[in-house]
Amino acid sequence: REYPGLAGPIQAIAISPNSQQIAAGGTGKTMMIWQLSNATPQYRVVSPAAVTQIAFSPDSKKLVTAGSDNILRNYDPTPPNPAPGEPLTREVAQSMTGHTATIGAIAFAADSRTLLSASADGSAKTWSVAAAGFTASLTGHSSQIYNLAFSPDGKTLVSASNDKTLRLWDAVGNKAIKTIATQPAGVYSVAFSADGKFLVTGA
Repeated sequence: REYPGLAGPIQAIAISPNSQQIAAGGTGKTMMIWQLSNATPQYRVVSPAAVTQIAFSPDSKKLVTAGSDNILRNYDPTPPNPAPGEPLTREVAQSMTGHTATIGAIAFAADSRTLLSASADGSAKTWSVAAAGFTASLTGHSSQIYNLAFSPDGKTLVSASNDKTLRLWDAVGNKAIKTIATQPAGVYSVAFSADGKFLVTGA
């Protein structure tokens, strides 16, 4: 199935956890949201910057994008009812600033309110969606952060960096737990096992 409506290269895509919607955005400074089952366009949102990352909250009620201007934007993706003849627009519900370089990864915690972002400025930040400003800045990596993940219980998060390490963080207290030197090169991806007992990395 094809999902039309975007111009230019697509840089980010996400499917809602409830499998009802698909969202995509890219260099054309536009984000589209379609109904997943039949590719009906629901929203067409013009962004001030290229869309580089997209994430739905676990409850599918929030959608956050990261822009090439290093700003996170929160949108309400609630499907329109009835379905529109033409895709509707959506205003930004919340803009979140604080990173000074490219945002390479974003992820929601299980509570659908806490968002984590990782940046080439070497920091990971936690945010309350929707509330202005980040709630904590997790610093310690000596180079850019490529990826991140929450543990299945939402209590621990892990960041993977170009500095060849993983860092584990207490997601509740926003404190560092440990640093793990895993690879002889930058760590590009990381994931928890479903039971939270193992981490797998790619470098």
